[in-house]
Amino acid sequence: MSFSSFSRRTFIQAACAFTLLAIFASASFAVEVKTIKIKFDRESCVYSVGEDANFTVAVLDEADAPVKTGLMTVKVTNDGLLNLVSEQAFDLAKDEIPSFKSTLEEPGFIKVFVSVEIQQEGKDPVDKTEVAGAGFDPEKIEPGLPKPEDFDEFWAAGKKEVREIPIDAQMRKLDEFSNDKRDFYAVSFATINNQRVYGFLGIPKTGEAPYPTLVNIAYAGAGVGPDIWRTDSGFVTFTMNVFPYEVPTDDKAKGKAYDDYNKSLDCNYFEYNMSDRDQYFYRAPILGIDRAVDWLAEQDFVDPQRIGYHGTSQGGGMGLALTSMNKHISRAMISVPAMCDHAGILKGRNSGWPELVDSWRIRNNPEQVEKTREALRYYDGANFARNIEVPITFTVGFRDITCCPSSVFAAYNVVPSKFKQIRCGTQVWHTNDTNYNPAFNELADALKAPKCPIEGEWMFDSKFSDEFNSGFDDFKWYPNNPTWLGRQPGFFAKENVEVRNGMLCLTARNESKGDPEKGYKDFTTAAVKSKERVRYGYFEVRSKSMKSIASSSFWFYADDPDLWTEIDVFETSGASAEHNNKYHMNLHVMRSPETGQKHISEGKTWEAPFRFADDFHRYGLLWTPEKICWYVDDQLVRESENRYWNQPLTVNFDSETMPEWFGLPDPKELPATFEIDYIRHWTTAD
Repeated sequence: MSFSSFSRRTFIQAACAFTLLAIFASASFAVEVKTIKIKFDRESCVYSVGEDANFTVAVLDEADAPVKTGLMTVKVTNDGLLNLVSEQAFDLAKDEIPSFKSTLEEPGFIKVFVSVEIQQEGKDPVDKTEVAGAGFDPEKIEPGLPKPEDFDEFWAAGKKEVREIPIDAQMRKLDEFSNDKRDFYAVSFATINNQRVYGFLGIPKTGEAPYPTLVNIAYAGAGVGPDIWRTDSGFVTFTMNVFPYEVPTDDKAKGKAYDDYNKSLDCNYFEYNMSDRDQYFYRAPILGIDRAVDWLAEQDFVDPQRIGYHGTSQGGGMGLALTSMNKHISRAMISVPAMCDHAGILKGRNSGWPELVDSWRIRNNPEQVEKTREALRYYDGANFARNIEVPITFTVGFRDITCCPSSVFAAYNVVPSKFKQIRCGTQVWHTNDTNYNPAFNELADALKAPKCPIEGEWMFDSKFSDEFNSGFDDFKWYPNNPTWLGRQPGFFAKENVEVRNGMLCLTARNESKGDPEKGYKDFTTAAVKSKERVRYGYFEVRSKSMKSIASSSFWFYADDPDLWTEIDVFETSGASAEHNNKYHMNLHVMRSPETGQKHISEGKTWEAPFRFADDFHRYGLLWTPEKICWYVDDQLVRESENRYWNQPLTVNFDSETMPEWFGLPDPKELPATFEIDYIRHWTTAD
């Protein structure tokens, strides 16, 4: 495969301009293209290497009807760089649009570009392009080049160098951003090369210090100002820019300072000295901000155990460097990170922003290309990522043409942390990262999370925790049980699941849905199931059972061909005169290699001094390889030896009709709602 000499910018210009040259017969009326829909045959848009990814294309007008005039071209590329198959062109007036398929023979991404041009006599032409992406074993993508042997020594020397310079921390109060809820300061710190790093520090006045703290480095561009919203949410905020000057808070002045600075360098700032690892632009801000975070951790208003990082694009790439280098960053959220896999072009795919190895400035100078490639290995997010051990969440956009998904996965895949996850956005561009907010909220919740109620060395696990403060997280949960329709006669209806006022709400109703021939009639209930499995740890749920005979339940299970086990934390019936204060717990083995098909059930009931539907209570489960323990409001109510329950299980909340146990609900008590305030999970490092 030969490598393209075009950068992504050149490629996109080509896709949008000189590949769409056909001229069509004039139309007597204006034609508008509302949507170009590119749809893969798999919702996840993830395939195995060598497997065909099938997709369809539809060009629709304002009435969602097919457009019947114009030229459509389809390009399938290696994550935006090389054409994998010949470009195809279709006359929408005459040609039938077929389905398409493509594959990769090694881990990576295809990027599909579909463009439509319609020439109209006397009217503006229509020129529209849409993009879609699909991954092939993306978690097996490897960086374009390995980590340099002296990478760690290079940065250790830099950390030593900057710490031999007096930090000269300076703070200037910003009265225009300060009030009775918070104080803001412009801050700056000395770094190498006689430079300083600049940013903004926000300190809450409400709540109790020391506070959890959020560190952020700006995305590419003119810089960012004070983080008011997050400071007012109870966090110390430490927002840093990469420039050796204080970024103005006025937008016009900010833009002028940015333009003037780039002019002074005679290039874009991120290109400055890009072929020299010792003098490259980013070295001074990386080292200066790293030391500034050490200073921050020493302040009495900061809890040094609860410092987290969040950043997007350039801030994502810089965050990989900071999280790798600084011991005070306890967890991180890295959104569509730039500065990753600079050498991805060597594998025939695009590199992440700023694509300097293929920069037009050096493209015709092989010696400079080689120097730049080598220098940037020391500033590659994929190499910093290799040293990250703390909990970390990435986000990635399959349609992103700025920080292409293969570059993001190249960094994510080498992170050694046992507590890592990546949120994939199949419809996400670089500028519409819909995963940012839920990923950030997960980080914020973890930093604010209380210590585990059980003694021991516990680590909060955001992957299986949810405060339900930002809507239903469909990255974590199904709004039903995909493999079970419900216990007859109650049918699990997706509409009965919602997040409302910071609560996960599961509602039972007197209505008929589902197939009556399968016994579903008269009642609908609700279920929520985790998309991934978990094993061991301490789980705590704060909830209130519904005021109905229908059950309110929290449980774990997995049904594999040779192994089916279940842990019932609780099954309650809030309106049953017999069961409204009875806490039913159980352990099940339906089948296993040890027990065969024999059903093992180890049930126990605890009688509470209250009714479960009257108020919220905290319900805990300690699950270890040796034992399983149940807690209610921190009181141990049951302890059992763990004989069989070592299978990773899904997390489940549901409401069921149980006619043979609790009886059927009285229609007069419906609708009724099971409310869950939060679920929290702590795990041990091992």
